[in-house]
Amino acid sequence: MDSRPTPSQALTQLFRDWIPVSKKEYEEVSKETVQTTVWVVALATGLISVAILNQRFLGGLTPGASRIFISLVLATIVLGVLQRVLQHLLNQLYGRHLLDLHTRLLGFTAQVTTPPEVDLMTDRDKIIGTLQEHFGVDYSFLRTYNVPLPGCQEAYESQYKIWYEGEKNVKAWLAELIAAFSGKPASWGHELLAPKPMSLDPVRKKAVRLKAMAWAVFVIFSLMTASFVGAMIILAWSLVR
Repeated sequence: MDSRPTPSQALTQLFRDWIPVSKKEYEEVSKETVQTTVWVVALATGLISVAILNQRFLGGLTPGASRIFISLVLATIVLGVLQRVLQHLLNQLYGRHLLDLHTRLLGFTAQVTTPPEVDLMTDRDKIIGTLQEHFGVDYSFLRTYNVPLPGCQEAYESQYKIWYEGEKNVKAWLAELIAAFSGKPASWGHELLAPKPMSLDPVRKKAVRLKAMAWAVFVIFSLMTASFVGAMIILAWSLVR
């Protein structure tokens, strides 16, 4: 049997493997942005402190230019703090968003097998092979003693029920474990693991909000840097006069 993935499986695996790489690149860019913001705000805070403590610092500026300089430095500080807070929130929300997608793609590409139901077992040799493959039990004596098909099906059904109850108990334990570590009631965990159709509308709306938030962070960062550069231009002009 050909074990190579189908085109749809290969595409799903490609996106599954791409998400961690994309998340790592985003975190590196975000880290650099945060470092730049902290650096600019620190410089702006130092400038405003010097301007307040030393009146001669802005002595080369006209009163109007001094007010513009102070306003730009204050705008840099305020915008920097706002950008830092929004960047932190964006990182948290975007990380969870990617984790949700990655988890679903992992589920789509998981290689799992389940034993066929007893109604599909219509051959004694097939029953013996399935019992060995899925349950790890040797029922070759069914062939040795020429047990009729109904007896073989009964033996298979008994093993299937044991397997089914075991899977059911493990799933219930997993649901309660996840709920406990999440600080939720057990019913929340059971509902989380219950098979249900997925609606993409809430996911799409969340993605749109994250995109708008990312643009807001970018605009605020741009305004912060523009304010700081403007303040530096005015300061340089006062020094060279």
